[in-house]
Amino acid sequence: MINTDCSKRRSKVKPFLSIIIVSYKVKELLKNCLNSLLAHPPRVSFETIIVDNNSGDSTIAMLKDSFPWAKVIANGANLGFAKANNIGIKASRGEFVLLLNPDTVVLPNTLDKMLSFMRAHPDVGVCGCRIVDQDGNIQPSCGRFPTPKLVVPHLFGLHKRISKVRSFYMSDWNHASNRIVDWVCAACFLTRRKIIDSIGLLEENLFLYGEEMDWCSRMSAEKWKTAYYSESAIIHYGGESISQIKKTRVLDRTNYMLLYVSLYHYLSKFYGKSTTNTVRFMITILIFLNVPLTFFSAFIRPKNSTIRLRRSVSLLRIAFMNMHILKY
Repeated sequence: MINTDCSKRRSKVKPFLSIIIVSYKVKELLKNCLNSLLAHPPRVSFETIIVDNNSGDSTIAMLKDSFPWAKVIANGANLGFAKANNIGIKASRGEFVLLLNPDTVVLPNTLDKMLSFMRAHPDVGVCGCRIVDQDGNIQPSCGRFPTPKLVVPHLFGLHKRISKVRSFYMSDWNHASNRIVDWVCAACFLTRRKIIDSIGLLEENLFLYGEEMDWCSRMSAEKWKTAYYSESAIIHYGGESISQIKKTRVLDRTNYMLLYVSLYHYLSKFYGKSTTNTVRFMITILIFLNVPLTFFSAFIRPKNSTIRLRRSVSLLRIAFMNMHILKY
């Protein structure tokens, strides 16, 4: 455990690694995450910066009482993942910057292995690790850039039914070996300070989804590689911040809204508005076509009829939302 004297000495020295954690209503998970950092700290000098997006609970008090060595930045509102991380990055000083989700647990030697990999591969700009759930199952945590050709089949699950259709989440690969990829998940995202200084911070127009894809795209344009490193791992509980929206139907609509807003912003930025409008039109049509199939399946399979009827209504809402509320 880090003692107070050690913490004070570390704060006066420029750290080698800056760990940025954005929290929102995940006090207990954040506590577990920080305890895992205490149990398995990197061997290099490091700082930990917590940016709280106005959790409105006792998160700040818990941090001050239990983790006084961590720097805490309390936002007055939920500013989203990208903007909050940018605030943390601006306040950080390390040569390397790690974005870490609060609903994760760092395993032994994870950070040291990732840093060693980055030092050994100076052409790698980003490193992500193997991510598992609480039962040890691997979570897809890297992927291909969401090109127009990959987006539509993926959103409608065609990659699960047709072997030749590739998923931009790379669910067609077992994540068991090291590999150069297009992007890695921001739940554990290690990059270099000099790259951030060169290409800029996270895209703040993306509130929750797609930030890592955008960042890795910009890094790739500057000839930096993105690596998935399977020899280190974290446990990721996943989706806990967004699940704090209490009503399930509101949660579903919010998830879809944020997903599509991020997707269309990304496509517009890298492929142009004409291509993005074509993709949006195709997705809207496919959602509308899926409504009657879902609706009538409620009568063909009456066992789960209520669920299917609700889903058909949700699909209609999503289709209309997809046409009207997205701006980019």
